[in-house]
Amino acid sequence: GRSRRHRQAMNPDAKVPNAPPLVDPGAVRLAIVGESPGESEQSWCTCASGHGFARRFWQNRQLATRDRCERCGSASFVSTPRPFVGESGRLLDAILSDSGLPRERVWVGNVSRTPLNEDQKNLDYCGPVLPRLAIDLEEFAPTLVLCLGGLSLAAFQPPRFEPSPTKWRGSRFTGTLEGVEYECMAALHPASILREPSQLALLRWAIARAVA
Repeated sequence: GRSRRHRQAMNPDAKVPNAPPLVDPGAVRLAIVGESPGESEQSWCTCASGHGFARRFWQNRQLATRDRCERCGSASFVSTPRPFVGESGRLLDAILSDSGLPRERVWVGNVSRTPLNEDQKNLDYCGPVLPRLAIDLEEFAPTLVLCLGGLSLAAFQPPRFEPSPTKWRGSRFTGTLEGVEYECMAALHPASILREPSQLALLRWAIARAVA
C-alpha cells in the first residue's frame, strides 16, 4: 500500500493557501489575485530533497499524473499546495522578473482556495472564502492589487461593471473587498495565455504597468 506521505500528497481536498512574499517587499507592495487554483497548484508537492513538483498537470490537452519528483526521482514527498506554480506559475515568474520585480517580493493568492468548474466561477461559490482573502490582503496592505482573470476582477468590482479582464486590462480602478478599498488593475490570467499565446504581449504589458 501507499505510504501516509503518498496519501497526503494525493488528498483531493487540499486547499491552496495565500502566499505572502518570501522576502521584504519594500515599498513596492504588489498583490496578485487569481481566480481558482489549477491542478498543478492544488497537487503541488515537495520531495525529500526539497524540490517542488506537481502530482497532476495538463499535458497535450490531457490530465497527467506523476508518482515521483521529476528532478531527482524521489518517491517520498508531502503535499504543499501553492498558488501560481507549474507552467502558469513559471510564466508569471518570468514576466515579473522581466518587469523588475522578483516573485519573492510579491503577495500571491486566489479568490477561491479550491478548484472551480466553469459553471462555478462566480461569487456565489467563492463568496464564503473571500473573508480569508480579505484578512490576508489587509495584513499585507498592498499598494496595488493585480486581478488576473474574470472571477478575481468580479470579486473587487462593483456589481454594475462587467468583469471582463480583456476590456479592463491595464486599467486602474478602486475596488472593494469586504469593505476595504484597494487600488486595483486587471489583466488576463497566465493560464489563458498558455491556451492562446497570441495574448502574451497583453499580459506582459499589464504586469509591467502594475509594477510601474
